[in-house]
Amino acid sequence: MNIIAQSPYFHAALSREWRREENGKILFEKPNVSPKTFEFILKYLYSGDTITLNDFNYEEFVDIIIAADEFILHDLVSYIEQKLLLSYNSWSKQCFAKIYKCVLRQEFCKELQTFLEEKIYEKPMIIWESEDFTLLDEETIVKFLRLEDHCMNEIDVWNNVKTWGIAQNPTITFDENPRNWTEENFLPLKETLSQCINFIQFSLITTDEFYNHIKPYKQIFPQDFYEELLWGYIKNDEPKKPSPKKFSSLFTNEAKIKSYSDVIRDLVQNTHNTWNIQNTQNIRNSTQIDSGIIGNNHISLISRWISETMNRPCHSFSLIMNSNIDGFSSQVFKRKCDEIRPTLVILTVEDTNEILGGFNPLKWGSRKECWKETRDSFIFSFPDGQDHTNYRFSRVSPLYEKKAIYRSELNGPNFGGGDLTLGRQTSLKRDCICVQTNYMTPIRDDPDYFRASSFEIFEVHML
Repeated sequence: MNIIAQSPYFHAALSREWRREENGKILFEKPNVSPKTFEFILKYLYSGDTITLNDFNYEEFVDIIIAADEFILHDLVSYIEQKLLLSYNSWSKQCFAKIYKCVLRQEFCKELQTFLEEKIYEKPMIIWESEDFTLLDEETIVKFLRLEDHCMNEIDVWNNVKTWGIAQNPTITFDENPRNWTEENFLPLKETLSQCINFIQFSLITTDEFYNHIKPYKQIFPQDFYEELLWGYIKNDEPKKPSPKKFSSLFTNEAKIKSYSDVIRDLVQNTHNTWNIQNTQNIRNSTQIDSGIIGNNHISLISRWISETMNRPCHSFSLIMNSNIDGFSSQVFKRKCDEIRPTLVILTVEDTNEILGGFNPLKWGSRKECWKETRDSFIFSFPDGQDHTNYRFSRVSPLYEKKAIYRSELNGPNFGGGDLTLGRQTSLKRDCICVQTNYMTPIRDDPDYFRASSFEIFEVHML
């Protein structure tokens, strides 16, 4: 039987020692696998057919992964993993939590695990943006709250945590107005949130927000904890802050993404033992930029991305080409930038507020047209320009690391196969394009060519 040959699980389960027979037929029961999922797996085993995956939604992909893993069908698990990686934008807001919980338990979804960890680190609020975030367990919620830079207003964090806590008590009816709640509502919610509230920075919540969103739920808090918070507002001072947060890996494997402060701390301890923490604070504050396009809030975020990517602190930026001074000539780009590394490219889109950019750890220069290989390049965008909290970030896909950067005499900076290309022919102003090809996710929705109104290129100085 083909099914026995392809699956060690079925080889054992259908062996003479283990199988059940009735009236000459083998009986196989698997109540934790739906008939639809099992039918697909049988078709896959007998014919290698994966076309019927189109009949499944992304949430049902989880059921297939779990079943395929149990049946020891590692190739099928890897196939589904790749489909989820390539279709991330289609399911991230719909069922992020369910897929996230699934890959935590799967030994053979390492690539998707790493991908999701990077997504959470780059934009932690993505957890709350998922429609099914209430499926996450307490441990995951607490680990998120411990992130140093979750880029959310703390009152929004509180409201989401409260919503999550209510969802963990499905047998209890919660009125929308907490004034109508009784002890039957407050006590279970108090127990559910007992760990989470220790990691919410109430000191960042305004007086009005406290009055409207915290005070109605005061019975959730331990009395001394609530009185301390309240006293901070009464004396017009900040309430006592929780203990410093530390980032820990959201996954159970060895992968760990360090916060910017952790990178600096490791450098101080392991490389420059004569320095002290005050020195590192000065380093962090020196990460500013002389730019007419982006501000210090933007560069603080970009510096963190670079530091994590290079595993070294990003110290400063030197402007080496500015279109407002040097023009848009590709020859000037070649002369000024070809031998410099690493570099940061920033540009603005004509007639919009968009800011696009990319980081290249390699030299741009080459004697001929060629692809350059790296896993450390990335691109990004700020669709609303000066709003640094609204951004898109994309690393080069593991499948296309050999085509991360493209160099041509006629082009300017070129990330991937058009993922972000600044000009062509002799001018870097016209015929720019930004369409997802070799990088994981798109950073711009419009696939058409556009004109750059200005651009800047910086040399990045690392410690």
